[in-house]
Amino acid sequence: DNTKLISIDELAEEAGLSTSHFIRAFKQSTGYAPYSYVSNCRLEHAKSLLKLTSMSMTEIALECGYSSPSHFSNAFRQKMGTTPTKYRFSNR
Repeated sequence: DNTKLISIDELAEEAGLSTSHFIRAFKQSTGYAPYSYVSNCRLEHAKSLLKLTSMSMTEIALECGYSSPSHFSNAFRQKMGTTPTKYRFSNR
């Protein structure tokens, strides 16, 4: 996998802004801080995988950029109010 994580500093530089200005502008444009936006995108992708595939929790965690299944499960439960497993079975 050649995926390279891009830092906030690199995004700001690419946009020609200071890091702090980039973060403010991003939040003004999207309604989210950059980290929250990425986190929401990762969880939305995970929800789709839970609904549409039979991938394991470990596979989904890694596919969505989480360092471990437990990190994924904790983030999912915090945002969605249920575990990934319960979400999967209630949406089939």
